[in-house]
Amino acid sequence: MYKKIILNLQNYFIIKKVFTTFKNNKINILADLKSSRISINGKNNIVDIQKGDFKRIRIGITGNNNSLSIARNSKIRNLEINIIGDNHMVLLGERMALGGASIVCCGNSSQVNIGYDCLLASNINIKSCDGHAIYKNNEIINNSKEINIGNNVWIAQDVNILKGVSISDNSVVGMNSLVTSGKFDANVIIAGIPAKVIKTGITWSVEGTL
Repeated sequence: MYKKIILNLQNYFIIKKVFTTFKNNKINILADLKSSRISINGKNNIVDIQKGDFKRIRIGITGNNNSLSIARNSKIRNLEINIIGDNHMVLLGERMALGGASIVCCGNSSQVNIGYDCLLASNINIKSCDGHAIYKNNEIINNSKEINIGNNVWIAQDVNILKGVSISDNSVVGMNSLVTSGKFDANVIIAGIPAKVIKTGITWSVEGTL
């Protein structure tokens, strides 16, 4: 049965607009979500959002057996997550700072995994699929692929990260980069269109520079 709920869930969950879901979904939200919206259309989906500072979050899940987890102590603004299809997973690690992003999981059993202590600027797009199927000899040739972003990764403004990308720990992705494919080692700067390694052996800090 379809429900529309505007309430305080588990004494922490406040959504100023509308929270919608079907039965047979497991929802565990311990954060105060301000000016946000969550819509779940399907069965056996899991949403787990731990305590943090969240504002203007949009989550849409259409399908079955999907999982979304946002770990504790994150500060997130202007995040849109769309999960379309079945058996997808989105995992966002602890202490994330995010200014604005769109994350899309679709296709066949794809994943987006982002580690802890990551810094994401604004206008970032992360997609584990192409959005539309391409066929050859009646077979799909552009299947979705998982995206893995390690711990302590800084993703600058206006970055696009496409399916199949793996970015290892302590790395930086430069502004306006298009990361199309490949596995990148730890402690590197990647930048460009398409993105490539431009420096190795680096570290970075959240402290400002002059």
